[in-house]
Amino acid sequence: MDQRVTAVKICPACHTAMVEGACYCHMCGMSVKAALEDALRRMREGEIPLYSYSFQVRGEDKVIEVWCHDLTAFPRRFDLLTISAYQDSYNLKSKSVIGALWRNLGFDTGSLLEDPFMDLRGHVGCWLSKEIPEEAVQGRFGRIGCLSLNGELTGAGSILSRIQAYFHMLDLAADSGVRMETIALPILGTGVQKIQLRSILLPLMNEVIDFLKRNDSVRKVLFVEYDWKKANEAADLLGRSYQLSYSEEKPAARQAPDPYFFISYSTHGDTFVAELLRDELKRRGIRCWYAPDNIRSGDFASKIVEAIRECTHFICVISRSSNTSFHVVNELDLAFNRLNEGITILPFILDRDLIMNDSFCYYISRMHWNFGYPEPVRDRVIEFIDKVCGPGRPAE
Repeated sequence: MDQRVTAVKICPACHTAMVEGACYCHMCGMSVKAALEDALRRMREGEIPLYSYSFQVRGEDKVIEVWCHDLTAFPRRFDLLTISAYQDSYNLKSKSVIGALWRNLGFDTGSLLEDPFMDLRGHVGCWLSKEIPEEAVQGRFGRIGCLSLNGELTGAGSILSRIQAYFHMLDLAADSGVRMETIALPILGTGVQKIQLRSILLPLMNEVIDFLKRNDSVRKVLFVEYDWKKANEAADLLGRSYQLSYSEEKPAARQAPDPYFFISYSTHGDTFVAELLRDELKRRGIRCWYAPDNIRSGDFASKIVEAIRECTHFICVISRSSNTSFHVVNELDLAFNRLNEGITILPFILDRDLIMNDSFCYYISRMHWNFGYPEPVRDRVIEFIDKVCGPGRPAE
């Protein structure tokens, strides 16, 4: 039995609220076991989503779903189908969505580049087609948006940068009046690029949620995967994500009136970045906690816990060094447990091609990522602090 549908509070058949642990639904009378088995069958056959998450933006419902289905044979029409092309290649014989479009619909994706609506491949590696005639794709979708990934983009962080650029291109398209009420996409980067699903899915979900929040006309984004194992893993990972079950409304803050920053970093390679952050904060007259300045003697562990308990902002420098640091993960865990008190967690990702460990993927998946590249790092630090604190706050 699928592990995500064993804890029952709503009847899988009629969706009536039930007493947890009941064997039969008091409304429709159906056996809970039979209802769960039927729901699992319908998930496998692509009749219902494996996972659904909804929230409201300015009074409008927004929905994100995970489906196990063939993108080229989905029973509903998409306004936009998102695909990826490895090294800008549109091989009709490939095992990708591009190949499936040719085999199942006789549609040559590469032909769209003869006259695209937007072509930003030379800048950020993405493009958007014009409206596609219904007869060409059997009415399956209205447009195709493509993200081109090259051989140099091997890390989740690098691919995420391209994904961010892609959604910003869609922002421009939405401003131009392009209809995108429903968007479908595979889980980008997990095919030929072989990025681990757990490394890219939650950051990708973060970008999707931000995109939905920015654009009033976009209502639904569907992750559609043909492979049952991958689709089920995606649904399970999203279903267990603390961040996605976290209230959309900001929690009541119980923090100090003035900002107080804690800088978490690995002492084995990232000290120079931590010092840049400290110096820039102090230059602006902003209080910060930096271990060498604040721990002279005594129990360093208790002082770290006390500082994290009091801080309003938690900067986590994420790099190859901190990726293997238990101390940084422990500090991040302490900060994460204060989310309901209003603390702001600020990931600062230092290495472009870093494949983050599972702990970082879990903790910062829904946080806004900040990047310490391209060099010089000092400029990225200033931009980062400008964004968080406002530009050019002088020291008092």
